[in-house]
Amino acid sequence: MFEKIKKLCSELKVDIPTKNKDKMYTLSINDELDITIYDKEPYIFLKGNIIEMIDSKKEDLLIYLMRANLINQGTGGSKIGLSEDGKFLTLLYTMNYEIEYKEFRNELEDFVNYINFYKSEVEKYKEKMNLSIL
Repeated sequence: MFEKIKKLCSELKVDIPTKNKDKMYTLSINDELDITIYDKEPYIFLKGNIIEMIDSKKEDLLIYLMRANLINQGTGGSKIGLSEDGKFLTLLYTMNYEIEYKEFRNELEDFVNYINFYKSEVEKYKEKMNLSIL
């Protein structure tokens, strides 16, 4: 697993993360996005914060986003949820531990794209909410 992360960091020209005691790496993709990679054989889990949770009309937003979780439509097999403290919308993805590097990199790229997509969707939702369209 570490070899895949090391190669990815080299390609992305980012710092190589160290594994903590919970077999977890935090990969800084850019200033706004960190991806946590959990090394839990027989699986690899990716987790990233989409955006800070809104305070008003929270239930409406969650219902809107949970439709994407239905039969993995709209999330590429990832799951939208809340952070443990409820402050962030998160995205979680599971992949096989024995995955080849190229597929690992492609799935991580898709994962980041889904985070960016849902970040944009929530921003649009907030704009509509502020305009009282919702």
